[in-house]
Amino acid sequence: MAKKPAFVSYAREDSAFTLRLVTDLKANAANVWLDRLDIRPGSQWDSEVEKALIACSEMLLILSPTSVDSRNVMDEVHFALEENKRIIPVMHRYCRVPFRLRRVQHIDFQHDYQPALGSLLAELAHDDLLATHTTISTEVSKSIPSPPARDGNWIVIPSSTFLMGAQKEGANRDPDAYANEAPVHEVTLKAFQIGRFPVTVREYDAFIKDGGYEARKFWIEGFGRFKEPESWETQKQNLDWPVVGVSWYEAAAYCSWAGGRLPTESEWERTARGPQNGRYPWGNQPALDHSYANYEGRVGHPTPVGLYPKGNSLEGVSDLLGNVWEWCSDWYGPYSANIQENPPGAKNGHQKILRGGSWGVDPGGVRVSDRGRNEPANRIVNFGFRCVRDLP
Repeated sequence: MAKKPAFVSYAREDSAFTLRLVTDLKANAANVWLDRLDIRPGSQWDSEVEKALIACSEMLLILSPTSVDSRNVMDEVHFALEENKRIIPVMHRYCRVPFRLRRVQHIDFQHDYQPALGSLLAELAHDDLLATHTTISTEVSKSIPSPPARDGNWIVIPSSTFLMGAQKEGANRDPDAYANEAPVHEVTLKAFQIGRFPVTVREYDAFIKDGGYEARKFWIEGFGRFKEPESWETQKQNLDWPVVGVSWYEAAAYCSWAGGRLPTESEWERTARGPQNGRYPWGNQPALDHSYANYEGRVGHPTPVGLYPKGNSLEGVSDLLGNVWEWCSDWYGPYSANIQENPPGAKNGHQKILRGGSWGVDPGGVRVSDRGRNEPANRIVNFGFRCVRDLP
């Protein structure tokens, strides 16, 4: 059954922003209803607005000083609240939030439009499951619509310098830091693109169908050792979950096939820390809780990518903490205190880096600086990956 549209409530003074937003949402296959686009010529305006309000699944409320003072907008909000319809506040221009919505997390479009758009698309894709943050059964997960198309979801991480690692005292202080996260050191990276989401079962299935396991040119090592991921037939029942049960060799081969590569450990941590070198992808505060990520066994299995938009990075990258561990290109080795530029990691070793924690990991492992590792041939139920691409 097709999902009902989301009703867009706004003040006329915010028309330009609202039209841009709705146009972008529709271009990404979101089902939204806007009066000026969806009321047919010759129709009674008030009647059509009322019908749309009744039929909608949820409301996008464009917040601005003008909208909160608009009687029409507030009437629409009151109707939605009375009918127990979900309201997603979209902060366009700073204003006081209506009292009954002050505990509802808004999406902030005041500064960075593209990351906010990505968060809103993910929010719309997953109905009202996010509002409860309760355990999501396999049956419910399978009903969640697909995330936006992969080709439109590469995030540019600009050239930057940041402090990598963590320690219990001093720079990048983290009381939960392990010894192998030190010393904190300065890293400069050239610009790159990274996937907004971990690679999904749906995407990995395309690699298999395209003969990825039979094409030696994509494989650094491990060619011919595997035929498909672990428990593949079961995984295909949940196409928008991150693919798991893949070795480092398989992850690297997929990224090569997709025109990219696995991220270095430093690229992954820069992405997770964001442009402000935060403790979490979303900044230094608020602290991690189960509304930001799938971890600590609360759900008990992976969840569809993008299901926790509150946990997005400030640049719009999803699922960096929890859900599945992510393979990186580096061999595991100790950090150096030296200033580094585009470090490739240790030259050799026995284990490859994994980052981000997973659905079954306690909070100590769900941190931007935590360093997991495992042998590259191992295939574990909570190991996944995402890809990066070099920029010209």
